[in-house]
Amino acid sequence: MGPEIMAEELGNKPAVDSWVGNVTKPTVIISNEGDKVMIRTQSTFKNTEISFKLGEEFEETTPDDRHCKSVVTLDGDKLVHVQKWDGTETNFVREIKDGKMVMATPPSLHALYAYVLHVTATQYNFTDGGFCHLKGQFWHVSDLHLDPTYHITGDHTKVCSSSKGANASNPGPFGDFFCDSPYQLILSAFKYMKESEQQASFMIWTGDSPPHVPVEELSTKMVINVIGNMTSTIQSFFPDLQVFPALGNHDYWPQDQLPVSANEVYSAVANFWKPWLTDEAISTFKKGGFYTQLFQSSVSPQPLRIISLNTNLYYSPNHVTLNITDPANQLAWLESTLEISLQKKEKVYVIGHVPVGYLPFTRNITAIRGYYNERLVKIFRKYSDVIAGQFFGHTHRDSIMILLDEKENPINSLFVAPAVTPVKSVVQRESNNPGVRLYQYDPLHYSLLDLWQFYLNLTDANMKNESNWKLEYILTKAYGIEDLKPENLYEMAKQFTVPHSKLFQQYYNNFIVSYDKSIVCEGDCKTSQICAMQYLDRSFYTDCIQRG
Repeated sequence: MGPEIMAEELGNKPAVDSWVGNVTKPTVIISNEGDKVMIRTQSTFKNTEISFKLGEEFEETTPDDRHCKSVVTLDGDKLVHVQKWDGTETNFVREIKDGKMVMATPPSLHALYAYVLHVTATQYNFTDGGFCHLKGQFWHVSDLHLDPTYHITGDHTKVCSSSKGANASNPGPFGDFFCDSPYQLILSAFKYMKESEQQASFMIWTGDSPPHVPVEELSTKMVINVIGNMTSTIQSFFPDLQVFPALGNHDYWPQDQLPVSANEVYSAVANFWKPWLTDEAISTFKKGGFYTQLFQSSVSPQPLRIISLNTNLYYSPNHVTLNITDPANQLAWLESTLEISLQKKEKVYVIGHVPVGYLPFTRNITAIRGYYNERLVKIFRKYSDVIAGQFFGHTHRDSIMILLDEKENPINSLFVAPAVTPVKSVVQRESNNPGVRLYQYDPLHYSLLDLWQFYLNLTDANMKNESNWKLEYILTKAYGIEDLKPENLYEMAKQFTVPHSKLFQQYYNNFIVSYDKSIVCEGDCKTSQICAMQYLDRSFYTDCIQRG
């Protein structure tokens, strides 16, 4: 089944011929299926469906059970549908007009109505005698890290608690590279997303709302309040948007120590997220901080399954889960959920905070404990046909990973989104500008088509006292690939291995969200990046590092 377009009636005038009235308030779906085109009309009177090859005559039964011979042809950007009735013809024309799909009948039918087909979260066009892919879209935001203490003061050691006493470098209204996010920065991000008028189907939010401060400066109550604040902020900007959240390692007190059973934080956060999650998802979340939920695309016969993992249970600093084989039984639950999706022929997006794989800015260190990393890689390989994408945060950087099978064939695409917070420690040479991103996907099969990364030049924003968020890059255009399928990302990664690759240097500039274009990543830095990008398990990664 190919791309589909949903139609919504704008309004119509009464038809003289009573049979025309049987499509009052219709939904029209135009799609392609192999070399055939399919048009479905769904109405309060009767649902109909016709399937045909362009230019070839076929038998059609109308909604009032009359029979005729029909031909549908493509005339530029118009679909011309001709019905033949005992020597007479009726023409229906469906065309792109003013950015919308319009279906109209000729006046001779006395059917003086026009239907404007509104496309929710999709883009569409005709090309080469057929249909192009529709594009659904969804937002991804991560690592907001609100610092409520942020304020401008002459003493730069006291600008924010998250600097831990270090001198803020150049504090302004939108923050500083030694501080977590002031509320004004977070508001500017969501304001930009809202005003961009990108038609998004949903949003994923991969955790970490509280600031990076010493443990004694927070409490369970404060952490809950910050998560509630960020939840309310998102809901105020996007009251009607479906959001799929995940917990971060800072979304608990003490930080990193997320437990394996019900607790005050899980319960409070579940209540915050009730507008977004089903009762079943809420119930599961309260027990272990993870859940699964379906999302129904308007054009796909199959829903998309979201699996939100609590990967913080596997995070190395989490002493609560040390030596536990399967914390909260999440691994068993994950495998069972993926098996059900396999049987039901569902597609799955996996979301979480701490990513699988190796950290790209260091050597031989996985983001989660090695044992859990190997377990997850094994599960993700087993169900790679089911999983259509994986999305994480935590590192504050923009990175890509490709999951390979045991024969080094690319089988899955993984993405780590950069943070909204620009914070860095005094020992780091680089940080990141604040970033948010938009993914484009095929709303029929849920395969990933593209990624649009947006960012705020923090230095410039502070200097001008205005937030000028803008597009940093479009992934397919930046790296010259067709879409985000794992095989295309794998070929891209191979191009990065070329000595002094300009393409890789562009990737590294995107990795730090255009923080400083003068920073060059070569030698060991480049090897660490490329090995982490291509190899998620211990044996392959170790071999890659040894090869240099």
